[in-house]
Order: sequence, then C-alpha cells, then structure tokens
Amino acid sequence: MLRAAVESFVDPAVYYNRREKKGSEAELGYFLAHGSRVVPLEVTAGATGSLKALHHFMHRRQLLLAVRINADPISVTPVEMRLNGGDMARYTLLSIPFYLTGQVRHLLPEL
Repeated sequence: MLRAAVESFVDPAVYYNRREKKGSEAELGYFLAHGSRVVPLEVTAGATGSLKALHHFMHRRQLLLAVRINADPISVTPVEMRLNGGDMARYTLLSIPFYLTGQVRHLLPEL
C-alpha cells in the first residue's frame, strides 16, 4: 500500500532506522521524502501502541511531523511525551486509516 504513495516512474526506496542503544529493540521501518523533509511512517496493526521508537526518533532528529497508519479514524494530534532521562519529544502526529495510505502525500501539510 505504501508503494501507491509514490509516483509510478520513481524507483521505490526503503529506508530503515534502528536505535543503537544497548538493550533497545526500537525501530522504525518506513520514511517518506516530502519536499526537502523526511517524514517517518509508523504502521501499527492493532490498537495504538506506545510509539516509543517514534518518540525517540522524533526527539533525536528534531522533526516536527510524523504519520501513523492504523485502523483508527483520521486525526491530527500534538504530541508531548517525556522520554527516559527527562527529555521531551514534541511533534505533530497525523494518523490515517489503512485505506488512505495511497493518499498520504496529499494529506501532508506543506512543510
């Protein structure tokens, strides 16, 4: 479904991030280039999880927008999450349902 978000003449590229902290298995598997920015995509199959890997990534990279793809209705949520060590992750989370995955580029605000 994510392949539908890219023009057919563009070769798909898969980007992967793994947190290299000892004892951590946190990872993000999808990223979308949007203009000159990178937008992480978190795909969750069931109920909304903790999004721990996403919070850490957003804080570490100082990004302002992330997308979650799941079964919930579309929503935009400001996130302020205190991380281990007291740091705060602050960003906007755009949640879209699975059936809108192919439209993700059209749903992203201008950055």
